[in-house]
Amino acid sequence: MWNETLTLIDELATHTDTSGLYNSDVVKKISQDNGIYHKDNGLFHAINSMADASELCLSTGFNMWCQSTLSWYTSRPKNSHFDALHQDISSGKILGGSGLSNPFKTFSGLADIKLQGVRVQGGYKVSGTLPWVSNIAYGHYLAVVFENEKQQHVMGLVKCDEGSVKITQPNTFIALEATATVAVQFEDSFIEDSLIFSEDYKNFAPSIRAGFILLQCGMGLGLLRRVEKILTKESNNSENHVLATQALDIRKWIDDIELKIQAFNPIVEAEESNDSLHWIDVLRLRRDVTKYTLQAIEACMLHSGAKGYLKNSLAERTLREGYFVATITPSLKQLEIMLHD
Repeated sequence: MWNETLTLIDELATHTDTSGLYNSDVVKKISQDNGIYHKDNGLFHAINSMADASELCLSTGFNMWCQSTLSWYTSRPKNSHFDALHQDISSGKILGGSGLSNPFKTFSGLADIKLQGVRVQGGYKVSGTLPWVSNIAYGHYLAVVFENEKQQHVMGLVKCDEGSVKITQPNTFIALEATATVAVQFEDSFIEDSLIFSEDYKNFAPSIRAGFILLQCGMGLGLLRRVEKILTKESNNSENHVLATQALDIRKWIDDIELKIQAFNPIVEAEESNDSLHWIDVLRLRRDVTKYTLQAIEACMLHSGAKGYLKNSLAERTLREGYFVATITPSLKQLEIMLHD
């Protein structure tokens, strides 16, 4: 079943990139084939599945990250309601994504919180706008963090129903256009108490943030696998032997990342409230994945030569997709700042 799904992703990859059309059915099929994080399968399984898809199409891999991250969040509270949501999200019955880029930047001192919430009977009413969230359409769920009137940072889950939120797509991207990356405007949008993860996000964050980061490695890992194959194919050109980065170098990077992910996997999943012992190491791994990816996409273009400049060539798409690994929150810049601090 999974091989059939990968064949479908491969067949749709060029169309996905050029049309920019979001295909929720593909995300549902991936979920039904156990490609999305579920606590019974573990983070490494989800990361490896994401890498399989990203090797073929990073738009699909990114949507998998959004879905898996939402599933990861709902697996953390010891709460039967969230456990039921976890089952529905991991299986694709519910689709959605993460709106936590803003609080990640806020708690790194790089941005102000964008959402404000007021306590009402049975929950909160939330207002504000998140300009960059993905895998989101009407009917999908979005994890958010808002500041309440007591200046507490509250994490909750909102269903993006028409009438309760406004979704717009004001931008056109050079890559990953088909990922349902939108702006969501909240105006007194209601989040019921049963969908509140925590009213103290700062203390809840250490139970989810390392998984958030670790899951992102699947996208870079998939691109590295793709570039390794491209460089191996182009090795028939004797001129490419003089270039600094070769397929064997990419393989070493892949092996390094996979070993570290496997080592972190049980530690991150077992930790329920405090990731202080491995947080810095996970950030370093994420930075390494970014740097490896940037070197790999440069090598891909150099090895491909003039063919890489052909519109819609695999090398050209790999170049555009690869830079996303360095710009998604936490970007390479933010990672450097966080590690320096």
